[in-house]
Amino acid sequence: MVSLSGEVNVSETKVAQTGVRSIPRATLSQHLRSAVFSAVFSPVALIIMGFAVADTQAATAQGQPLSSSEGTVGIVITTLLLALVAANSDESSAGLAVTTVSAVIVGVGQLTGALRAPLWMGIAMSEADSLTSMRWSLYPICVVFICLGATVATIATRRWTVHATLRELEQANAESSRGGSSRVRPFNGQFHNARNRTWVAVFSCVALILGCIMMMVAAPDESLRVASQGLEGLMAENTFRPVPALTCALCFGLVAWISQWSTSGPIVASSVLVVIPFSFLIPLWSSLTGAVVTPHSSVTTQISLAAPVLSALGLLLPALVMGPLLTRRHVRAQVLRATGHRHGFVDEM
Repeated sequence: MVSLSGEVNVSETKVAQTGVRSIPRATLSQHLRSAVFSAVFSPVALIIMGFAVADTQAATAQGQPLSSSEGTVGIVITTLLLALVAANSDESSAGLAVTTVSAVIVGVGQLTGALRAPLWMGIAMSEADSLTSMRWSLYPICVVFICLGATVATIATRRWTVHATLRELEQANAESSRGGSSRVRPFNGQFHNARNRTWVAVFSCVALILGCIMMMVAAPDESLRVASQGLEGLMAENTFRPVPALTCALCFGLVAWISQWSTSGPIVASSVLVVIPFSFLIPLWSSLTGAVVTPHSSVTTQISLAAPVLSALGLLLPALVMGPLLTRRHVRAQVLRATGHRHGFVDEM
């Protein structure tokens, strides 16, 4: 079982079969290092990413989807920062827990207008414009769901990985007693096998496609007043649709949560189905064909306005899924070192 401090206790049967009594828990310094690193960088990254999404939306609403270089660079840089936060949570999940708390605090500020746009933005944005870009998509809530899902997955991954590795050790010991190889191979059981990777990949694809559709349904379809009122004019001609936006948040959060069983499915599905289309293909297609946001109701307007939000969420998801992936590798290495199996370590995503 797993204690709150992170120590994984092993049953007496497992002790006799594998020689492992417990997996060393994270030390106070490891908890502090992960938490402090996250407390310094995650709020800054989340704030800048939110305003970068708003900046890109403003450019898209004016019919220039590729003109917001500040927004694009801001999203990419903040994604890298959050990926570093997740990578620094392999020894302790405190970093991702702090990131989730930061996402809640920053999200409240974004939805209430307490956070103002920084001066480096290329498009002047009023407080009303920033609020509009955050509220119609419920972007801060989507971020909280992804952070929460990744945090829970990282905590659960430690337990699942210990049990899976112990099964691998049992299998290796059984083969060795029969005169076979003692090399530790992936256990073809409940965890980290082809069946798990398959259903996680399928679920990730379905959930992400549904989430993208829901976000496009939630997006405004009329931009008549944007030229005179800015982004604030989006809500003057459109109805706020929170249910599709919340459904999108739930879909992305669930994909982050199931990464405890396999990380390859969420990472690949998010990259192929979300990042590539909404970060590159749709803006490029809109610019080349002229099918940009225009002052009339159309599906093209909804797709274009949803693209910046989905692009940021699609990048954020695989960045935070690095937490469960690296935690799994770290814990597996701990178990193998504890039993003297320094060779034959095979990791699976």
